[in-house]
Amino acid sequence: MPIADPRKPGSAGISALLNPPVRDAAIILVNGTRAGSLWHPPYDLDISSLLRTGSNTVEVRVYNTAVNMLAGQPPRDYTALNARYGKRFDPQDMDQIRPLPSGLLIAPTLRLEAASASSILPPRSTRHR
Repeated sequence: MPIADPRKPGSAGISALLNPPVRDAAIILVNGTRAGSLWHPPYDLDISSLLRTGSNTVEVRVYNTAVNMLAGQPPRDYTALNARYGKRFDPQDMDQIRPLPSGLLIAPTLRLEAASASSILPPRSTRHR
């Protein structure tokens, strides 16, 4: 499913797109510098200012929520905690927790957009003829 670009037609720039779904949050680094965080649609990030001539490295770090950590653990023994502080709560439905899809579920895409002529040409007085 294409993602709408909110910028005006002809705007310069390169964007890193993480088409949904990314679960649950992603931090994007370009050449080792943090470019930003993505955690909701449209998963679009302009990385133009961090790119350099030649090779570049784009790193996507995806982070999970606590639900998947809890889903993978055996039931807890609260005997010592209850003995010390009293029974203050009952964990509810812990046996019903199931892991959720997580991670970068599709490959990110880089979108190259044409720069407008005014942004790439030197001023008229310095142009070579």
